[in-house]
Amino acid sequence: MTARSQLGWRVPRDERDAFLEFVEDRWDAQGPYVRFELESAMREFLDADGHLAEAERLLREHLQSQGLSSSTDAVPSTLDHGDTVKLGHRVNAELKDEFAAMAKEHFTDSLGAVLARAMNAYRGGGRRRRVLDNVQQLVAGGTSGGTTACTDENSPSSDEHAGTTGVAIESSSGTDESTQSSSGTSGGTTADADENVEADPQLVMEIADDLGDQFPADVLESTIAKTAGGDAATIDAYRDAVVNYKNVVKHPHNPLYIPETKRDEMTLWCDLNKEMRATRLRRLIVVDALENKEQRHPLTYKQVQGLFEEYLGKGPSHDYAYTLMEMAANADGFTYGEYQGQKQLRVNVKQVKQTIVEQALNIDPSLDPDQLTVDGLITSYTASQTPNQEAAADD
Repeated sequence: MTARSQLGWRVPRDERDAFLEFVEDRWDAQGPYVRFELESAMREFLDADGHLAEAERLLREHLQSQGLSSSTDAVPSTLDHGDTVKLGHRVNAELKDEFAAMAKEHFTDSLGAVLARAMNAYRGGGRRRRVLDNVQQLVAGGTSGGTTACTDENSPSSDEHAGTTGVAIESSSGTDESTQSSSGTSGGTTADADENVEADPQLVMEIADDLGDQFPADVLESTIAKTAGGDAATIDAYRDAVVNYKNVVKHPHNPLYIPETKRDEMTLWCDLNKEMRATRLRRLIVVDALENKEQRHPLTYKQVQGLFEEYLGKGPSHDYAYTLMEMAANADGFTYGEYQGQKQLRVNVKQVKQTIVEQALNIDPSLDPDQLTVDGLITSYTASQTPNQEAAADD
């Protein structure tokens, strides 16, 4: 269940009244729709210090350099602080805390004044609308938006977290006029042949409240079916709405939705290119050696696959594992060779650069490099032998 907390912040009465009118014009009602739109306004305003704000700034500067001007105003920096009213709506507690932290860090005004800015900007279409207007001024015919998807084994991605941009989602909080509803119709009915089902915010909130911070995809769909309807169009409409409302994204390797903030902090297999995976393998074999308290520690390709699956959510194929093992051996303390017909990547922790050991300890701080033995190594192994390598089909 989603924890909720009363806002309790004072905003200018005129802004509150204008926001209520905005909600009623959109949904033909207020009630729970006010909370839905308040949370949407807060979520969108939290982007004010992120990539979208930087995009808006760059677009505005470029338009000015071309002798053009933005078609919409930026977020107002001040609002009338005269007659105020306290908002008693109960909103997502985590969202409230995040918004308050952002407001205290970036504004000198009261929390209510910052919230009023968010409400005002949201009523005007928000930053996304301003960015779109600026882009439409800059280039005729719209934009060409490319996203970076998670890479496969052969992808030459150069950014360790390139995959995070591919799974980032944009809030569908109702800023696009094409999604506005004039009747507040429930999304539980089947759409006409040329219309899409529009998710009812009240049902979206009910579904979201029944889900945790992360949840399996099938649980989301069964909750939608129970609450709004089980036909394909309804499932699709409410899936997107709930995912955006809860700020979650789909896990790249598992049928699971996780918080977007958690995904941003994760490094997964699909986020790394071949060189990065070889670098990560060095850290992981050191982790495995420290866990086994072995100064000298070997890994077979199956163990390599297992480590990647454990720490990055997915592992390499048979041939690709050998490729990464060979690449990982190209550093002090690591060797790749064949012993009794079995290829192995081996590490001598005492010969590894300290930076790699420190990176391994960042993965698991509980490990102790001072508790190592040499009992785990077959001493007849000769790393200087040239291995009889198999073909690497993933090059």
